[in-house]
Amino acid sequence: MILQGEDQVNLFRAVALKHGLSLYLKTGMKPNSNWTLKNMLTTITLYTGEVYNVSKKAGHKALADLNKLLREEITDDTTH
Repeated sequence: MILQGEDQVNLFRAVALKHGLSLYLKTGMKPNSNWTLKNMLTTITLYTGEVYNVSKKAGHKALADLNKLLREEITDDTTH
């Protein structure tokens, strides 16, 4: 797969972040040592514009927000 353009790279990054946060919330495992809950929530803020406290409850909210954003992005891409 070749990612062309900043939009595709950001979409890939958001999907990876979604899966990493989901793994953390389900198992407590970090995808790697840099992906702390705080770092993941801070990065999701860049996509959603909403600031999240560092807690599992906020993690679930951030994951739901990111899922919604990704569904909208994918729907927009398929309609164009």
